[in-house]
Amino acid sequence: MGMIGSYYRVSENEIKEFTGSRDALYEKLPKERYTDVDKAWDGIFFVLTGKSSQDFDDVEGAMKWIVFPDNEMDSGYEGSPYFYSTVTETQEVANALNKITNEEFKSRYNSKALTENDVYPGIWDEGDDALDYLFDNYISLKNFYNQAAAENQAMIVSIG
Repeated sequence: MGMIGSYYRVSENEIKEFTGSRDALYEKLPKERYTDVDKAWDGIFFVLTGKSSQDFDDVEGAMKWIVFPDNEMDSGYEGSPYFYSTVTETQEVANALNKITNEEFKSRYNSKALTENDVYPGIWDEGDDALDYLFDNYISLKNFYNQAAAENQAMIVSIG
């Protein structure tokens, strides 16, 4: 199956409600407040930051929060942890993403660098198909963050 980047737009009150209860998150949250970027999350992170997720500690601020928000929701849960960014942090992510034009994102794409840095999922030698896959998921994520920012929502992030 692989590691999928999952994103949930929520209110800050819902973060408290969903902490410790992933079932509630899945059962109560409308589908339109969920998206995923499939396995493109690490590639998106690398293109935006120049670092793979293995080096996420070297990244500061909003771009780090795209994959690893600072706030863990349920550290006692077995499996991949869920993290969240506050409404303010989510707006900072949206603003940071909006500063990067689509053309700039594409120009930052370097299949050789992605491969050399062992960026997941390791498809970067597949030519334009890999760039298209990455770019389509990036646009989806950027739009999702913009919608969250416009609606004053926080973001729950899970990679797993």
